[in-house]
Amino acid sequence: MINDDQRQSFWQRVLTHKFDFKLVIILVLIASLMSGFIGSIVYTGFFPKENQNFLKAGVTSAPSLVTQIAKKTGPCIVGIRMTVVAPLNQFLSRQTQIEGSGIIIDELGHIMTNYH
Repeated sequence: MINDDQRQSFWQRVLTHKFDFKLVIILVLIASLMSGFIGSIVYTGFFPKENQNFLKAGVTSAPSLVTQIAKKTGPCIVGIRMTVVAPLNQFLSRQTQIEGSGIIIDELGHIMTNYH
């Protein structure tokens, strides 16, 4: 087991050691380039090409995943607008319009919204 004196002497040696900053910068650059290269190899190995359409910046021959989701879920999104009358005092009140959105969650037409 390492005692406190050994731990403290280790950190004193590390902190008093003078580094060659050019060497450190070169090592960091090499490590970052290697990790980017290895990461791209791993990414392309695990994810097939047909699922990488979202990375293309332009028009693709196949519709994007976002477009497919929008086409499928678009008909169940609804807009909600309400007029609320808020009493200011015994004689005066104020009308306020509130707007929001929701989704139809079943065949009966129930709508789910966020509570704002």
